[in-house]
Amino acid sequence: MTRKRMLCLLLALLLLGGCRLRSAEPGAEETGGVPTETAGRREAAGETEEPAPTGVQTETKDPADPGVTPPQTDDSWSDPAEENGAQNGVRWTVEDGVYRYEFPKRDESGRATIDEMYSFPQTRFSDQPDDWFGGGAKYDESTGEAVIEWERAPDVLEAIEKYHAIYRGDTSQKVVYLTFDTGYEKENGYLPSILDTLREKAVPAAFFVNGRFIETSPDLLKRMIDEGHIVGNHAKDHKILSTASVETFLSELDGLDALYRQAVPDAPPMLYFRPPSGNCNPWVLKFAEKLGYTTVLYSWAYYDYVDEDQPTWDYAMEKVRTRLHPGCIFMLHTTSSTSAAILGSVIDWVRSQGYEFLPICDIQTGDHE
Repeated sequence: MTRKRMLCLLLALLLLGGCRLRSAEPGAEETGGVPTETAGRREAAGETEEPAPTGVQTETKDPADPGVTPPQTDDSWSDPAEENGAQNGVRWTVEDGVYRYEFPKRDESGRATIDEMYSFPQTRFSDQPDDWFGGGAKYDESTGEAVIEWERAPDVLEAIEKYHAIYRGDTSQKVVYLTFDTGYEKENGYLPSILDTLREKAVPAAFFVNGRFIETSPDLLKRMIDEGHIVGNHAKDHKILSTASVETFLSELDGLDALYRQAVPDAPPMLYFRPPSGNCNPWVLKFAEKLGYTTVLYSWAYYDYVDEDQPTWDYAMEKVRTRLHPGCIFMLHTTSSTSAAILGSVIDWVRSQGYEFLPICDIQTGDHE
């Protein structure tokens, strides 16, 4: 081999080795072996790999690990178990100030053991007669402090918890709930005015209706649902149930539910129940749960249900201002001219105290057994 040919071969080998070295550099393009401008900037900044595209999770991390931000999730619906403490799996969202709910089917598996109710005692609560009223609360507007002055007897609280009923929400949160008993209005009473106020103030409420109301006012029933309110069972003929027969209890609740579904075939399932006249005992709570209902009582009420003896504006507002408390469940009547008249002022004042109005499905009761 001539010296000239040896020099040419050596030069070719050197050129080939240089190309291979360049092709191995970080960020080099497959086609040219030259690092891109982006790769050059990353290298200068000390980065060694391409950042993941936006929205793509490249590594699974433990959300409980301090400093780790869990990936964003779809929050168009409130999570009842983690965020809102909703019961019975109810989910909701708010659209233009109107609450929209996603109700599960009512769990009626307890019907299989209804025979137990024939032998279950219909005894009263130990601390008072059957008519329900909540514990006493006192509110100091000057300090914003609320104090529970007295509470129901231990056996009453035990029954409330055991049968997953509610009469007050979380006392650590400035949240309140509006509920109305509805059914014996003259010319629909003051319900249209009440609905107007709730719509204007963007406040959700629960209406407990009886059979007469459904039969005479299906248009207002549908309006309740359309405007984001929860409709509850208040018994077909508003009979006292704490001493009723098993057959009467079934007739009252099932009869009301049948009228409800007939009046509004596409209505959401009815999940909540309020005993007529607030008349209840452990027998009522247990029976209602077997039928898949959550019994909703109340922690605030006043004398507003006698049409001919309505309280004054000042008296009613004083009751609100001195009895407000966290978790308060208000119970009002749609037959009351005073309750309808003060409603807007009540909402404004309660909000001025830093409280929020939420639907009753916000209250956590635990899973039904």
